[in-house]
Amino acid sequence: MAIPAAIIEQIKSTIEITEVVGWYLNLKKSGTNYWACCPFHNEKSPSFSVSAAKQMYKCFGCGEGGGAINFVMKVDNKTYPEALRFLAEKYHIEIPEEAEADPLHIQAEAERESMFIVLQYAQKFFAEVLSADEEGMSIGQAYFRERGFSPQTIQEFGLGYAKDDWHALESSALKKQYNKDLLEKTGLIVRKEDKTYDRFRGRVMFPIYNVGGKVVAFGARTLKKDDKPKYLNSPESEVYSKSRTLYGLFQAKNEVRKHNNCYLTEGYTDVLALWQAGIKNAVASAGTSLTEEHVQLLKRFTENITLLFDGDPAGIRASLRGVDMLLEQGLNVFTVVLPNNEDPDSYIRKHGTQAMQDALKQSATNFIKFKTKVLLQEAQDDPIKRTEALKSIIASVAKVSDPLKRAVFCKEIAFGFGIDEQIIVAECNKILIKERKEVFQKQKDLEGQAASGRAPAEGDAPSTKNTEKLPHNQDNDPNAEPETTFEVADIFNKSEAIIVQLLLKYGHLIQEDMPVFQYVLEECDGVELSEPVLNKIVMLYKSSIENGEVPKPDYFLQHEDPAIGQTAALLLFSHNLSEKWKIKNQIQEQEVDLASFVFKSLVLFKLRYYQKQEHEHLQELKTKTEPDDVRFHLMVHQEIKRQITHLGKLYGNVLY
Repeated sequence: MAIPAAIIEQIKSTIEITEVVGWYLNLKKSGTNYWACCPFHNEKSPSFSVSAAKQMYKCFGCGEGGGAINFVMKVDNKTYPEALRFLAEKYHIEIPEEAEADPLHIQAEAERESMFIVLQYAQKFFAEVLSADEEGMSIGQAYFRERGFSPQTIQEFGLGYAKDDWHALESSALKKQYNKDLLEKTGLIVRKEDKTYDRFRGRVMFPIYNVGGKVVAFGARTLKKDDKPKYLNSPESEVYSKSRTLYGLFQAKNEVRKHNNCYLTEGYTDVLALWQAGIKNAVASAGTSLTEEHVQLLKRFTENITLLFDGDPAGIRASLRGVDMLLEQGLNVFTVVLPNNEDPDSYIRKHGTQAMQDALKQSATNFIKFKTKVLLQEAQDDPIKRTEALKSIIASVAKVSDPLKRAVFCKEIAFGFGIDEQIIVAECNKILIKERKEVFQKQKDLEGQAASGRAPAEGDAPSTKNTEKLPHNQDNDPNAEPETTFEVADIFNKSEAIIVQLLLKYGHLIQEDMPVFQYVLEECDGVELSEPVLNKIVMLYKSSIENGEVPKPDYFLQHEDPAIGQTAALLLFSHNLSEKWKIKNQIQEQEVDLASFVFKSLVLFKLRYYQKQEHEHLQELKTKTEPDDVRFHLMVHQEIKRQITHLGKLYGNVLY
């Protein structure tokens, strides 16, 4: 049915974009806007901005943008009417149904919407069989009682039972005049030659919901010992993709956001048992390996993932392979191993709710430390296996985006294996350098294709080094910190301004076969600038690079946002260095090469960054009481101090 124009306007005037986006993403305020990692493309640092004043969102990485309705359409793969109805329900706006339907409108969204309706009917059918049918009550309810699931849990997750009948659901649905083709497309019935029959028979039913709360599929467990397979899932369809769906996320998402942590387990009953035990921030991959889409889905709600293992060595070993995806996306990964090869469901039934809560609180271990322990136990005294284990662990560490965490992990690995820390660091750097070169080469290939209309051929001449000398004046002095028109809270902001100045002035130049912008952006990856206008310029710069174009200064000077234009002009043309800085840094009229300028500026920036980190970690350390937390934060603080000392030596005594 078409939605009346007046209701559409009411929805638009009622919804608030930060609230809507906040249902899906963990927004953090910076300046006047809110920021998060974009849900529409992979990124390690936030470039997705939400403006409450403009009621708009914009990703400076992939270019996606729009209002709240558009966001819901994109993130939940909804049509425009579906998004409107979803928002109307959330904001308690009643949509009156019109007497006559618009044929064109129905044709556009009928099939997809009808599939949701059919699946919802099936969920209600299975639930009614469980609660009111003799077979459902005697077999299905007995199973759930045996597992300890309460009526409230059964209702919360919409659990049900499929009768041991070849046509129970099909016959009921057809009597209600549901379309047979849609029953087949949703996987509820199966066609074999000219005959059709129910897919699910004699099984307890676990509805699978999308993030928006609509039933998209079912998982079903047999209660017969000789029936194979034990678990049977719906096939993929236009509304269901197993690589993009996590069981329990609809019910858990608010708790995940509230606790800033998500427990990731294996099965349906594990999620249900944890929920009933008061641990409501748990989800399951439900019979499929963790995918990149799963990771992106989780990243909308939290930065912390805790993996629950049942203690089976083979299962743990297999699970380790998928965790690098979590680390690569900048997530903090922890592990909990339950004793006696028990899963969460069996552990809670044997030991109780309090024991489960205590186990999760006391046993959580950082993933790298956990992986080191597991692989060392397997390798024992075999030098070949120890070498393979070490390579695997270092490969995981290289996926960690935070340089401080990488450094601490390298120290712990060195201690665990009894190897010089510098060897671990060197091997980790080899992996990072190799990845950087691959990214840079890919960028060069794309640029070559764009410029010539062909893929780069073997033997093409490489880029030549730019050995241009820069006049040494106030514009490019590596020790000078530019004046700014915005408020500068501390000296760190001035070092940020130098980084943005590097991009604007020299980003297009080549040094050692690498553009300056590539070097600067990679060295500063994962660091969010504290001054919003500078951060926005960097996001815009990254967006242009990802679209295959190095932005020219005019792009920023003529930007529609006056603050960007004014700041760009200041950084590009300002000559107003203070006399104090001129004297302190002994500015002379001489020439400085570009490599020296970039190097010195980045050292200054990173020095100020670590000094700021030192202050923040000291404050956080005061709040820690658990011995493991205190130990880890002390190690981080020691690493920060080491970095400050190292960078101070590189920079010299100019700033001290």
